[in-house]
Amino acid sequence: MSEISTVSGKVIKIGETESFGTGDFTKRIAVIEIADGQYTQEIPIEAVKDKCAMFDSISLGDTVTANVNLRGSAWKDRHFLSLQCWKIQVDSAGASDAPNIPGAGEGEAGGDGEFDNEPPF
Repeated sequence: MSEISTVSGKVIKIGETESFGTGDFTKRIAVIEIADGQYTQEIPIEAVKDKCAMFDSISLGDTVTANVNLRGSAWKDRHFLSLQCWKIQVDSAGASDAPNIPGAGEGEAGGDGEFDNEPPF
């Protein structure tokens, strides 16, 4: 198992639960915006199987702290990296004063709001 880490920041997107294969594997993605010097980073975290329901307790604009494990996999000579969330909590200081972000999580203009299949680089 990988080393446990935390990611803290503002929730900018919460995806729907997706089923794969025969439906016995489910995955849900949330995106956390974190400050990194003068720039912000949008970090996707994922929950799998019974942990998908954790994201029901968070809302867009919440300031959260997520406990994650670094996970990697390979498929057809391609390698993938993910942050698998096993605990998430709304930070009490950010819960009440989190800004309302109109249109947050809706994707690009004219998009359907789902995660794009292509990375932005």
